[in-house]
Amino acid sequence: MTSVREVGRFEVRSRPDRGRVIVAVSGELDIATVGVVQAALDELYAVGWKSVVFDLRELSFIDSMGLSLLLEAERTAQRSGAAFAIVDGSPAVAKLLEVVGLEEYFRCARVR
Repeated sequence: MTSVREVGRFEVRSRPDRGRVIVAVSGELDIATVGVVQAALDELYAVGWKSVVFDLRELSFIDSMGLSLLLEAERTAQRSGAAFAIVDGSPAVAKLLEVVGLEEYFRCARVR
């Protein structure tokens, strides 16, 4: 089952991939869109997903609210025994993680 949510030019798509769910985001992850991603993440945990991968390759922008969302998603996964990873191929994400010194913080995953 694939789920798609759109806000302007921002889109969140989730799809199962074996024992994990891939959450692909595209556009700008900022104060205006972070709630959409959080709601999608909350729904995935509510239905029982224990392994979540955020595919960030199509992000054109991420601000401090987007970074806070990623950090909180990592903390939530650790507290609940779930797995959380990112797929980073976006220059915007790579630059932000480098600037704040978190380029090695998140577990990285591969997706098809």
